[in-house]
Amino acid sequence: MTGNLLAWREEVLRQFRFDPKAAISSPEQRASAARFRTRQQQILVEAERQLVEVETLTAKCRVSLDVLTPELKDAVADWEQAEADLHVMTRAR
Repeated sequence: MTGNLLAWREEVLRQFRFDPKAAISSPEQRASAARFRTRQQQILVEAERQLVEVETLTAKCRVSLDVLTPELKDAVADWEQAEADLHVMTRAR
């Protein structure tokens, strides 16, 4: 697949012909670059905000898991005991 992609790239580069009439002016290039830099900054700020949110949720989950682990162990032990009791009771009949 990589070879195909590189071959395609070479073909596109071979066929490319610069047309100065179609080129955008320097002021247009600067304006476009400014728009993209602004959008890039917005995306980076949003990504950082979401990263902080994920880190906060991760910390909360760890705390919740630490609190729930003993309760879960007790619940599993109760369930296993109930299963054992049921097995003894049904065998006794």
